[in-house]
Amino acid sequence: MNRLRCWAAAVEQFAVGPSPEVDKGNALLFFWFTYGLWSIPRGLKGDLPCLVDAFRHLLPPYTGDGLTLYRGELASRHRRRIYGISWTPNLETARRFAARRSSLHEGPGVVLRIEASASMIAVAVRDHSNHTLTLDEDEYLVDPRQLVEKVGVVF
Repeated sequence: MNRLRCWAAAVEQFAVGPSPEVDKGNALLFFWFTYGLWSIPRGLKGDLPCLVDAFRHLLPPYTGDGLTLYRGELASRHRRRIYGISWTPNLETARRFAARRSSLHEGPGVVLRIEASASMIAVAVRDHSNHTLTLDEDEYLVDPRQLVEKVGVVF
């Protein structure tokens, strides 16, 4: 898909048709677990909202409360207000991801914090899979379009 530059077109096809389609949504989550860190964001070239739209279409809506969520991110991306979609309620997990970015020589990492309303949360991964719970991540997928002016730095 990278060579054909068709990531966005492929992902956008998940956001049409009958909804919800939990089996397809869970398959897309599995794909996200497997390739989400590198391949998908690079392939979508910053168009992660189309992935969020696909998850919202395929899976039942998040019905929980708003949450305080954290993310380990590159300081340079935060300065440019570029945010990924994976967030966690676990501060230590976010610290670990921030430190990992620094250790990979990508630049200094920071821990970010948001007060996520229920409408900002596209998917509570724990509702569909234990995958991120077993990794001590407790991942929530958040719509990055709703993060403007809401992201603070913890450290």
